[in-house]
Amino acid sequence: MEHAAQTRRTYAQLKELEGTIHLGKTAGDSSKYIQLQAIDCSNGQSSLDHTTMDSFTNAMQNTGAGRWTLRGPNGAGKSTLLAVLKEKMGNAAYLLPSNYLDLSFKTDFIGHSDGNRLLAVFSEIATLDEARYVLLDEWDANLDGAKLATACKGGVRI
Repeated sequence: MEHAAQTRRTYAQLKELEGTIHLGKTAGDSSKYIQLQAIDCSNGQSSLDHTTMDSFTNAMQNTGAGRWTLRGPNGAGKSTLLAVLKEKMGNAAYLLPSNYLDLSFKTDFIGHSDGNRLLAVFSEIATLDEARYVLLDEWDANLDGAKLATACKGGVRI
């Protein structure tokens, strides 16, 4: 029961965060700041073919399970793209911003390294039934080599 209450609190905080960054009100307008032609979305074996925001969203929703990575130059709109995807996918997507420590999770972060905190958050997100897609912004920035390998090789299932 406590887990369900914590999940509701976390979603409420995310909704507040979305309001703060004006998702739902300006995300459509935000698309103009995304340089899709400069952003590659691949899973290590193939890339998504995308020319418009709608084609990109449809392609993401029609891919199988797995990890897809956005790559592109600074300022190309990768974070904005994630925010627009979150809006378009609604509750089927969970957006974890790069600065997630202000959000509430079950995990007590005191005394944990940044990498251990992130792995704990990944484990908690994996328990959310509502989220079919997990959108992670700069998720690997604070992981050392060993923790990155753990996250990438299935040590944490998302």
